[in-house]
Amino acid sequence: VAGVDWYDYDSDAESSFSQSSSNFENVAGFLLAKSYLLEERLILDAGLRYDYVEVDLVKPSGSTEDHDNWVSSLGIAYLLSDNLKVRAHYGEAFKVPGADQLAADYPGNGGKPYLGNPDLDPESSRTYEVGVEYVDQVFNASLSYFFTRAKDKVTRVDKGTYFSWENTGKSEISGVEAQLNADLVM
Repeated sequence: VAGVDWYDYDSDAESSFSQSSSNFENVAGFLLAKSYLLEERLILDAGLRYDYVEVDLVKPSGSTEDHDNWVSSLGIAYLLSDNLKVRAHYGEAFKVPGADQLAADYPGNGGKPYLGNPDLDPESSRTYEVGVEYVDQVFNASLSYFFTRAKDKVTRVDKGTYFSWENTGKSEISGVEAQLNADLVM
């Protein structure tokens, strides 16, 4: 599967606190492939995506920020039996800072203003997941473990006399997800 995404939207915030205007445009192309091997017991999938994002900060700063990025994903699943599947997946993601984070200039609660940071980098992450699934006519169950490592997380910071946003380094998130469904027919 191949495709193109295109998002283009304008944002106007006219209030007593803020008079800002921005345009956000994201053009992307992607490829997705899935293959069934070994009598359809082994399933491989892969994806590749390229994004070009441009944020025009019309008001108050009149500046433009643009970013481009490649992300990929790769997955494998194997059917141990007709009812039992094991799987693993790797995926990447990124998120461009919002117009407010880049160019805010308005008063906040308690008198401290919010000021944007035009030097912000996009957030990016890598996620690894492994799991097992069981499916039959009555029960569906799955158990997954995931681990995500992110960098350049955008967070609000108190700069003393004002609030702004900064890239705050790396973070890690991990967890377990479990699901159990039963179809009880009476």
